[in-house]
Amino acid sequence: MRGVIARIEKILNSLSKKLLETLAFAFLLSLFAEFYYLFDLFSHFTLQYAIGGFILTVMCLYFRRYLYAAVAIFIALFSVVESRLNLQDPSQFTAPGGQADYRLITYNHNYARTTFDRIADYFLSSEGMADIVVFQEATARTVAQAEKLSAVYPYQIHEPQERAFGMMLISRYEFIESEKIVLAGPYYMSFALRVVVQPPEASEPIAVYALHPHPPSGPVAKAQREYELQTVAARIAEDEHENIVMMGDWNITPFSPYFKDVLDLSGLYYQAYGFMQNPTWLSINGFKFLKIPIDHMLFSDGLTQINKYAGPAFMSDHHMLVGEYAVK
Repeated sequence: MRGVIARIEKILNSLSKKLLETLAFAFLLSLFAEFYYLFDLFSHFTLQYAIGGFILTVMCLYFRRYLYAAVAIFIALFSVVESRLNLQDPSQFTAPGGQADYRLITYNHNYARTTFDRIADYFLSSEGMADIVVFQEATARTVAQAEKLSAVYPYQIHEPQERAFGMMLISRYEFIESEKIVLAGPYYMSFALRVVVQPPEASEPIAVYALHPHPPSGPVAKAQREYELQTVAARIAEDEHENIVMMGDWNITPFSPYFKDVLDLSGLYYQAYGFMQNPTWLSINGFKFLKIPIDHMLFSDGLTQINKYAGPAFMSDHHMLVGEYAVK
């Protein structure tokens, strides 16, 4: 029995060294995210570096690899700090709660979807009821389902596409303003949606911007993503409404240096809850610690974020993101 335990310890000792070397390599690449698109991809797993660093610290201490343990704990602590820099309040891990004036949902439902019944039932239920819902990756099949929701969400904007960048926006309240913002980026033509609504019980209207930038699959595609995010952020900076939410699947995490550019340009705030910060992708892996937050809601100074959380996925690769806001 002792021989078996000794062999297992030997394997784990060797494995801990190799895992730490791999972790350190990925972590170092993430530090150069602003210089190359592939390095930016490594920045999205900052929280995974933190979790891996803490685990490997314990393993290395057990095997008396003290230098390796020091490297592991440095990576873990640095990653934790890095993950919280863009938050409005880095010390806040739980939602404040309270009475919300607005409930918003953004949901990338996957353009390959062919069935919608469970989704429609959800948004008609008390659990899924919202003031505004944005469906991303909307196709003609998505729009065909809109009639089922029209009794509760009579105000709708349909912008379907066969590829993965269509949108459908549905609202319980009439649009005071509505606009399709054309985004002629370096990769292809895209768009964002802007609507202004005011429920009868709300003291002030809210302006909602929705967009779905391209995933940074290459240097040009990354440039497209930054163009879309920054163009909409600059537009928001000029918006005269005091209450603004910018939301959607942005194919970026808050740990990327380019996310801070959006905050700086728009003047909006970002706040998420829990250590993992409301992760929404990849829903199908089943483990929260392996998911990352790439669906977002930012909000203006006129609003207080009451809550934000990841909702159900309904067989999409994304969880929907739910945000609740109160006018200050």
